[in-house]
This record gives sequence, C-alpha cells and structure tokens, in this order.
Amino acid sequence: MIILTADQAEELPKIVSEIQKIIDQETAAGTMKEISRLIFSKFDVDQAMDLAAEKLARPAFEKAYGPYFRKKCRLQEGKYVCDLLPGMTWNEENGVWMAADGMSFTLMLPPIQRDGKEKENGNQENHE
Repeated sequence: MIILTADQAEELPKIVSEIQKIIDQETAAGTMKEISRLIFSKFDVDQAMDLAAEKLARPAFEKAYGPYFRKKCRLQEGKYVCDLLPGMTWNEENGVWMAADGMSFTLMLPPIQRDGKEKENGNQENHE
C-alpha cells in the first residue's frame, strides 16, 4: 500500500482504523481461530493463507485502502492515471495498470468502483 508522504498524517490513521475494524470483525466471527486450526491441527498452511487472504488481506486492501487509492486516480486525456502509480495508465481490457512502454504492469485496485460510479474527474463517488 502506497501512501504519499504528504497524506500520511491524515490518511494513515483512517486506513489503520479500518483495517483494525476488519480484524476485529473477523476475530469475532472466528476466522482467527479457524486460521490457527488450519495451521496447527490440519497443518494446512496453504488453506490458512487462502482464508487469511479472503477474509483479511483483500478486505483490508479494498475497503480500508481503496477509498484513498481511488481519490488519487483521475481521468486524463481519456485514460485513467493515478498519482500513486506514476507513468502508468489503467488497462480495462486486462484489468491492470500498465506502464507507457507496455513492458510492465501492476495489479492494483481499479481506478473506480466496479459498479462504475464515478465523479466527473474520475474519482470514486461513494467511498465504502
């Protein structure tokens, strides 16, 4: 997760707080116990990692970091760009951010919500 230095004082506590909410919810739901059981009783680290990714990592990335990330994205000359990914544009066909030379890409969040709701400047309209 990339957070611009100028934004860290304001945005980092919000993101950390949202991540902690997700952890607390999943702890209450028994996810942490299930992860421990998979590791220490079934010795299935792969399944434990899959569960952690599904219940913790993805929600943290999408719900906690997503609103900040999307605020930094905008439509420019018909292509989405993001201040956090200099020199890259969103490639809708492949669902990735591509470098201008087409030789590198990164798997980050899309620039707008999947439902397509966006403001005129390309930023997400409704933050979750």
